[in-house]
Amino acid sequence: MELADLQVFTTVVEEGGIAAAARKLHRVPSSVTTRVQQLEAALGVRLFVRQRQRLHLPAVTDHVIAEPLSVMFALG
Repeated sequence: MELADLQVFTTVVEEGGIAAAARKLHRVPSSVTTRVQQLEAALGVRLFVRQRQRLHLPAVTDHVIAEPLSVMFALG
């Protein structure tokens, strides 16, 4: 897991989707998707529920990602 993965994740959450996050981060959507998948693999959980081109956060995401996010915000 890298800090960049967490930054991409938080941007996806804030923007509500991959495409919007990609625009904000000045990346292509496939790059954002790859980062999210890498973070999911590193944590061993699905961070988003994907439904009809929309992403939803499952309840487990709050518990799994809370500590890494607090570290990221403390660093930056």
